[in-house]
Amino acid sequence: MGAEFFSLALVVGGLALFLHGLEFSAEAFRRGLGGQARKLMTTMGKSPLLSFLFGSVMALLSQSTTAATSFAVGLVDVGALSFSSSLLVMMGASVGTTLVVFLLSLDLIRWSPLLLALALLAERIGPRRFAPAARLLSGVALLLMGMLLIGQGVEPLTGTNVLKALLLRASGNPLLLGALSLAATALFQSSVPVLALAIALATGGFLTAQAFLPVILGSRVGNAATVLLAGHGARRNARALALSTLLFRLVGVAAAVPLSGPFMAVAGHLAAAPGGQIAWLQFLVAWFNVALLLPFSDFLGAFAQSRATRRDGDIGEPRFLDPQLAEFPHLALPLLAREMIGLANHVEELTFLSLHCRGDREHIDRLSRGTRELARNCMDFIVAMTPPRNDEAAQGEYAVLTYSMATLREIVDIVSRRLAPLACSTGGGMEVLRGEGAQWATFVTTLNELIGEALGVLALGDRKGALRAASLFRSYGEREEALRRELVRKGIHPGSPGEIEAWSFLAAAGALAQAAMELVRGETRQRGYPDDRGVSKR
Repeated sequence: MGAEFFSLALVVGGLALFLHGLEFSAEAFRRGLGGQARKLMTTMGKSPLLSFLFGSVMALLSQSTTAATSFAVGLVDVGALSFSSSLLVMMGASVGTTLVVFLLSLDLIRWSPLLLALALLAERIGPRRFAPAARLLSGVALLLMGMLLIGQGVEPLTGTNVLKALLLRASGNPLLLGALSLAATALFQSSVPVLALAIALATGGFLTAQAFLPVILGSRVGNAATVLLAGHGARRNARALALSTLLFRLVGVAAAVPLSGPFMAVAGHLAAAPGGQIAWLQFLVAWFNVALLLPFSDFLGAFAQSRATRRDGDIGEPRFLDPQLAEFPHLALPLLAREMIGLANHVEELTFLSLHCRGDREHIDRLSRGTRELARNCMDFIVAMTPPRNDEAAQGEYAVLTYSMATLREIVDIVSRRLAPLACSTGGGMEVLRGEGAQWATFVTTLNELIGEALGVLALGDRKGALRAASLFRSYGEREEALRRELVRKGIHPGSPGEIEAWSFLAAAGALAQAAMELVRGETRQRGYPDDRGVSKR
């Protein structure tokens, strides 16, 4: 019993080391992705063949089809990749991980400890430019060592008749095996550990040849489930590509089931060992899937996009931000910029409704909550983002966006928590202010134009717009002062609820104008305009 328990411990520990190797190599890949990566991927996206190869390489290096497809969605969102090219990336990713399984089926795993030693040595004493590749190699070595431990743990269990009989009986139930494989793949968010465990069990005699195809097909559908979950949200392209992935794999699996006999025969001819048969079988199924649906990729993409139209969901749901892409700064920065422009549009609408007291209370409240939530999501994305290194242009853009986002969040708080509630209040404060007639109208118009100009500077980075905002800020100050003097002259002091609200509204408007100019000043300073004297503080 003690030996069997130790063998199970080896299997569990090996699986844990295997999963750690997957995560470690994926992390090394993300960190090693340099500043030229986006330019390279944009170039590759112009060719169908290169798009397919890019997906294969991404899945091979990161051991994750989800990472490859998420990256493709990010490139589509920033306009660096067409949606049809992203479908080819997804198809390439579906076959990229098959190469990893081939590696696991070979006897090379015995040399994994030496591979780890060489990788660590190269990272510590080798040239600095080789460090990212050495870290990636360390992750692969950890993955292979995990597979080695799993095999060493399974081997002594071959004499355990009860366990062997139980697994062999399960091998005769293809639906059960497929469901277990699907669930395990969705749990691990990768088909690689599931197939690695299947290879170890098959090598130990715990799985019959009839069990190989159900495990492989289940893992393919399970991979689609992880992509579907990753794409679930407000991002239209993410949902469209996730739906495409699901349809692509489901059709491929359904078409492969009637051909299980020929597939098994070819795999048996190509490899005698069970591990090799599993590797060849999943390779054949993956390429059969691609060959079957590649001619219909345009139709598949059009169908998925038609079913993934933007929903009328909460305003606070990001359209472009994806936490999985936060560690790729050269992709995360343009996504954040696009999300901030969308947030600025919501802020401008909310400001207009509040200043002109238009729109129903429910709509303004919903818009207020949505802008706050979206601003919080943007800030969370910044916190999760890996700051760019060794790229001055990207570092400068990072500084601009983070500073501007902090100021934009302050504007959101002022408008949604102070200005909007007062505009919707029934305490009489707005009636007091509107009683000033033309003076109030010019005050509102000037402030509204100032906010629009400041948000325009954020969206366009326009120096002339910054100078116009500075001029509007000076005009606003003059009109605010005139309005305050008129209220005092008429004896309107904070004595009644309506009068208190009127003065509170003016205070909030003043804070909003100051924050808007801080946004403009931040953009001009961070972008290094040669002359920003026109936007100095009042």
